[in-house]
Formats: sequence, C-alpha cells, structure tokens
Amino acid sequence: MISEIAISKTPNSDTNLTIDPATGTWTFQFCGLGTSCAIASGSATVARGRLVRREALEVALYTFKYDPSITAMVAYMPSLPGQTASSLLYFQASNFAQQLREPLSKTLPLATPPLPTETDSVEKATIDKLTLSDVFSYTLTGLQDGSAALLLAPIAA
Repeated sequence: MISEIAISKTPNSDTNLTIDPATGTWTFQFCGLGTSCAIASGSATVARGRLVRREALEVALYTFKYDPSITAMVAYMPSLPGQTASSLLYFQASNFAQQLREPLSKTLPLATPPLPTETDSVEKATIDKLTLSDVFSYTLTGLQDGSAALLLAPIAA
C-alpha cells in the first residue's frame, strides 16, 4: 500500500522532497495493447504522448469535479514495447481550480480528440500547459511501517 508520495523538485535527485500523504489519491493505469500495458505497435511520438496526457487530464478533471474526496490522481503511462513502465502524471485538484469551475468543453473543446497522426492546433497548447509539469519518472521504496512511498522526479522536457 502506498502511504506517501514524495516529489522531488529536480530530476535524478532525492533531496528537497515535498511529501504528500496518499490519502485522497486515486490511481489510473493507461494501457497500450501490448504485453504489460506497453504500446503494441508503432513508435512513441510527441503526438501520441500528448493524446494520452489529454485523456489523463480529462479523467482527472471529471474525477475531481464529481468526487471532491479525491484530491490527487496518479495516472501511470504505458511503456514502450519491451520496457518497464517508468513515467506517470501526478495531478493535484488544487492546481485545477479554474478548470473545475468551468465546463470541460471550455478546457478541452474537441468532442473527439484527434488521432495521434493528426495535427492538433486546437488543444495542443492547453494540454501541454496543464500537463507537462506533472510528468514524472517514479520508483517505489519501502517504509518502516511496511507501507511504500511513491518517489517522483520530474522528467526534464
């Protein structure tokens, strides 16, 4: 059981951590169609990554709006074929106060998101602004009480 989320301010560092309790945190696994939720085919592209981040943002906004007991969301991202998953999004409801006061269509106006092979000139800037700072690499570490801490380090853009 994860009891704490430790967030580093800098990549590859375990100093200067902010510790958040994991209570009120909901987790979601975004899976590809391959083994262990990996991407099944094709290559990882910026557009594919943005599409998954868009879906995670949409799930987070709906979750925060309709279940106020959930104050944070961890969205595990799919891995590349043959690799172990190593990145996630960590959203905190308090960072989305403005978006939660408005209809979702104001934040994400496209009724159907574009395919990763299509250009997204409508939502691209919004998705990047609201999600890129929330992308982290992660590891788990055991704590003395038998629970675990999720250690997050920002992924340098």
